[in-house]
Amino acid sequence: MSGKENKRFSVGTFCRQGAKELLKKRVGAFCRQYRQNLALIGHQSLGKTTLIHDLLREFAEEKFIPIYIRLEGVKFSVFAEKFMGVLFYQLLKKERLALSDDLDLLLERAVGIVPKTVWAAKQIRKHYEKPEEMEEAYSLLLDLPQVLHDETGRQVLLILDEFQRLEEFPLKNPFLELSNKIMVQKYTMYVIVSSSLHNAHAILNEKLSLLFGNFESINLQPFDEDEAGEFCRDRMKGIRIPLDYLRFIINFSGGFPFYLDVISGKLKSLCLDLGRKEVDEAILLNALQDVLYKDYGTLNQFFHNQYNELLRRGNGSTVGVLEALAEGRRKPSAIAAYLNCTSKEVNRCLNLLVKNDFLVRKGALLQEVDLMFFNWIRYVLRQKRDSFNIDVDTAAKWFQNDIGGLLEGFMSESRKNPALRIKELFDLFDNELVEIENRRFKLMNFDEVSLQTAGDISLIEARKDNKHWVCGVGRYIDESGFNSFIGRLNGKKCLKKILICFDGIDDNIKLKAMDSRFWIWEKESLNELLSLFEKPWVFKC
Repeated sequence: MSGKENKRFSVGTFCRQGAKELLKKRVGAFCRQYRQNLALIGHQSLGKTTLIHDLLREFAEEKFIPIYIRLEGVKFSVFAEKFMGVLFYQLLKKERLALSDDLDLLLERAVGIVPKTVWAAKQIRKHYEKPEEMEEAYSLLLDLPQVLHDETGRQVLLILDEFQRLEEFPLKNPFLELSNKIMVQKYTMYVIVSSSLHNAHAILNEKLSLLFGNFESINLQPFDEDEAGEFCRDRMKGIRIPLDYLRFIINFSGGFPFYLDVISGKLKSLCLDLGRKEVDEAILLNALQDVLYKDYGTLNQFFHNQYNELLRRGNGSTVGVLEALAEGRRKPSAIAAYLNCTSKEVNRCLNLLVKNDFLVRKGALLQEVDLMFFNWIRYVLRQKRDSFNIDVDTAAKWFQNDIGGLLEGFMSESRKNPALRIKELFDLFDNELVEIENRRFKLMNFDEVSLQTAGDISLIEARKDNKHWVCGVGRYIDESGFNSFIGRLNGKKCLKKILICFDGIDDNIKLKAMDSRFWIWEKESLNELLSLFEKPWVFKC
């Protein structure tokens, strides 16, 4: 592919270099007769579908037939029509023949070049309207790419977006049938996409764990600090945003591209309307009010839809559990006490929230997947529902005051010495059992936590009775800094030894530290722990 072609991926996915390159590599290999099926998994609003559409544009001139189907809770007959319609549409497009959105016309135009495939499609249409023949229709539908290949020699790239929704069709075992087809259809490459992490991983591990044709997973995460900053600055070209405000937006949004896109777009729009070149606090608060608080706000409507769908699946107790979580209650026992209900009822709701990817369990603590959604519950939904005030303008000012308080607290915390922030985090520990980096450990309620800030690496010592933790905190840890830190320990025996490095650690020193039984927390792990205690993330200098 030419350099020009390599730039086809949109600005919306320019930060996803690893995912983009792997997708391109695997589809490129498929063009050369090597198939590796892929699973693209990540929460809503992380850009999965955009990645897929950009990939299809990248390979638009290749000979294979792309079939992209998004499962959207429709009847099986609608899914089957869409599947066949996309297949024949893309085939005629490759053959440079007249196109149509009418399946009958597509079949009529395709019969001259693929009569066997057209005949197979007509057989499918005879079956899928009859409930007792739906299983047969599903099996024949999944066979259609192979029929097309046998007749034309063309490979098929089959992309099923929100593939887990196949289980919503009245079929006995849709994934068993799918796995059977995958194992024998070596000229069809499958890319399955899902926003439902819990269900997707369960299906992959339990129902699509294949002898042949296994799926390689691409797990999308929210943008990190660098990606999010680059993304927002690109969206706001010509408008300056102070670093504190940019970091607040990144933290407040959790790095979700969709939220960053909406907020940065509104910031730029307000600046242009006011003839301003720089975002100030008033513009920032007005932008968040417009997108998150006002009835027509893009994010307000988005979260309302999520909330209503969740309530449809749950029960009345779900509302209370959501609000308790939004208020910062991270333990099931604390939620049960707050709601004055049984632990059994709370755990039933929590299991629903975990299954629907609103929460993850981190040992005994609960962590929101989407912090902005819970902020919306706390500062928008509850305020509008519980307030007696019918003055819309005054209510909006209350929202701005709440978010202004969050901003002020964020900036105050962010300007502290990072080592002091870690020391204060240790002071909050209350014997919680947590899970970080797939390791479970107890956050002891320490009797004393001290901080020494001399040298490149600050030293935190925490004591509970005769048990000690030591923690070294530095930006980048090299050999000199590590050796100096070791010397300051004076050979103390410690229950836990931790190194926290915000900007990385020398590879050789990392191995040396691990040999010395140090646990290394890089910025991502530390920010995960800070989030559990409702503290702002640590950012670069």
